[in-house]
Amino acid sequence: MALQITLLKAANLKLADIIGADERGMTCLRVSYPGCPAPGFLQSHTLFIETADQSFANQDVRLTIDARMDPITFEICDKDPKRSSAAMGKGTVSLQELNAALNGNFNKWVQLSKKNGGGYAGELCIRVTRA
Repeated sequence: MALQITLLKAANLKLADIIGADERGMTCLRVSYPGCPAPGFLQSHTLFIETADQSFANQDVRLTIDARMDPITFEICDKDPKRSSAAMGKGTVSLQELNAALNGNFNKWVQLSKKNGGGYAGELCIRVTRA
């Protein structure tokens, strides 16, 4: 069974930790899963984030997943691969959790942790539907 995930919004993103003080830094969402072929992520989308409240609203980011892509990992990072991504926000959600959100007809919040040793890095809100 294929599922469609729509990224609805984010809250409390720690942008300073993710892209640092570089004003040219561009925030990016990457989606990956175990065994994901090169370049190591399924999709990559540039996000436009409101720096005042460290959030964003729906930017029409959608992806389709299937059972072989379990679990799904969401990463918020700097789009430029030359810059360090050690502090990016990263959160993983299982297919079981996605199915529960689908069957319960509710949006799923995915908590992000800093990649370099943990710590809260914000949250993503996703909607799950049948593809």
